[in-house]
Amino acid sequence: MDSGLCLGCGLCSAVTRRDVMRMSPDGFLVPDTAGVSPEEEKAISEICPSVHLKAVSESDSSWGPALKSVKAWAADPETRFRASSGGLVSALSIYLLETGQVDAVLHVKSSDGLLKNELGVSRTRDEVLSGCASRYAPAAVFDRIREIMDSSDERYCFIGKPCDIAGFVNFEKAYPEYRGRVRFRIAIFCAGVPSASASMEAVRQLDYPSGTPAAIRYRGEGWPGLFSVRYSDGEVRSMSYGDSWGKVLGRSLGLRCKICPDGTGALADISAGDAWETANGYPDFTERDGINFAIARSESGLRILSEASDSGYIVAEEADTASLEGIQPSQYQRNLRSPWRILGVRIATGIRFDFGKYASWSRMRRYPLVSGIKECLGTVRRCISHKGGKR
Repeated sequence: MDSGLCLGCGLCSAVTRRDVMRMSPDGFLVPDTAGVSPEEEKAISEICPSVHLKAVSESDSSWGPALKSVKAWAADPETRFRASSGGLVSALSIYLLETGQVDAVLHVKSSDGLLKNELGVSRTRDEVLSGCASRYAPAAVFDRIREIMDSSDERYCFIGKPCDIAGFVNFEKAYPEYRGRVRFRIAIFCAGVPSASASMEAVRQLDYPSGTPAAIRYRGEGWPGLFSVRYSDGEVRSMSYGDSWGKVLGRSLGLRCKICPDGTGALADISAGDAWETANGYPDFTERDGINFAIARSESGLRILSEASDSGYIVAEEADTASLEGIQPSQYQRNLRSPWRILGVRIATGIRFDFGKYASWSRMRRYPLVSGIKECLGTVRRCISHKGGKR
């Protein structure tokens, strides 16, 4: 907490069974630790994904386990259009629902149309689509997880950011009574969670003073889609994804996101992100039909991809995982830099991360030494700045 490393995931609420999550002045969800007992704090510390994120193999691969990689998209045009990229994750979850392999899908949805997000439960295609497309604002994903799972015997597909997947893996180990309830885990590639304040700054830059914001859409309805705000008087104002993420949202990430060693969901059954076209080494955000890049990481994930393709829910083309270096260059650079940044936090704070292979010397050696030292020292400065009241 003091070092700015909280992910705001909500597991503190799950452990204490109390609503302890609060919005900080700088727009991030953090727990109010007042009244948390020593026993509860110990339980929280043992499952917190901010410090416990184990690599699933000893491989030095930047991308984690990969049984198969594909470029894919939803076969249904509406799903493909409404989703953030190719609609693959939505199509896979709809497939699992309609074939009876799960009873419900757990995924983050907006609860007020604006900045408040929560873990939603979808049991139909329409409910899945109502919560599709990215939410670039904080979400306490796990604050109601025990309440939801205690309310029925349903089997779930869980969709989340890589740190959410890690959080659920930790949660399941600590609470064996819930093991097996989540049958499939799908991760979405993540570059970090912007502050809620950044969303309001993007709204401000749209410069429409005549109405009150009623709904925010960060992406979707095209690829990559526009950041759009619908106002109470019916007016809709938008800005491009390049402007919204590149100039506002992506510049407001918390410190823990900046040192993240896994932006592509190595602990999931399937991981999926944008299969960006690139120009001059950078993603090209020209609007077009969406395409996902997906990695099957487990045997069950491999089976789901194959069945969904054979059943006509998705269209899939084989791809080479090595091509991700060009398709997702920022994720590739994140993987190279993260061990040095993790070292910087450890130097500045004394915190020992349970990251296993992610923070190993063998991974550090893949990045140029001088550049790595600069990343390390830059992170030390960020930690000091945070303690001085800035992120």
